[in-house]
Amino acid sequence: MFWFGENTHPRALDFRPEVHDSDGLLIEQNYGPVIWRPLDNSKELRQSLFNIESLKGFGLLQRDREFSHYQDLEAKYHKRTAVWVEPIEGFGRGALHLIEIPTGEETWDNVVLMWEPDHFPTSTEPLRFAYKLHWQGEHEHNLAKVISTRYGEAIATPTNPNDYLFVVDFTKGKVPDDAAADWTPTIELTIPPDAKLLDKRVIANTESGGWRAFFKMDVPPELKLLEMNCELSDGKQPMSERWSYQWKR
Repeated sequence: MFWFGENTHPRALDFRPEVHDSDGLLIEQNYGPVIWRPLDNSKELRQSLFNIESLKGFGLLQRDREFSHYQDLEAKYHKRTAVWVEPIEGFGRGALHLIEIPTGEETWDNVVLMWEPDHFPTSTEPLRFAYKLHWQGEHEHNLAKVISTRYGEAIATPTNPNDYLFVVDFTKGKVPDDAAADWTPTIELTIPPDAKLLDKRVIANTESGGWRAFFKMDVPPELKLLEMNCELSDGKQPMSERWSYQWKR
């Protein structure tokens, strides 16, 4: 279930800052980037498709574990268990389908995740699947993790009246051994060609101990949907998960 989080606009009129069982989809591939897709709740049903060559694992996770971010003494959303799926047999090339169904309350499980193999079974060639389910709080890997996603209107100017600012926080991750004291990673960003990038930067987040990446774009009024990717690099290779986000006006 995902009703609203720090990236949801507008938020529900509720005393709690966030209400959700999971806040993101994590996809780990054998020969590709580790993808983090923040969940959201919009007015329309959304389906996101992730084509996978070789799947190592996936799951809907509740990454945010701070009670102050939920303020719910009864539901205890900060303690919700996540399930990590570890493929054993039958998961070759295929696609993960993320379905996000609009909801106006917290009682409905409105997020669905499904695996679709490239080749379907026939009457003479059945498919055999085997997998492990890990019931846990977080799935660990060696890259810097996305810990929050926020956005809002930027300070507009007469020449750029449709500016939006996106802010993504990461954990520290592994810093190069020869890095200077003031070293910061490089931000690798992919945005639609119709959106104009105005600024992008990475700074040290002294409050979390990690990194804050932020970028500002001029989004034309006719552009209703953005698919964006963002990751941190040490200059040679990725040092973070790939933040994969869908924004709708």
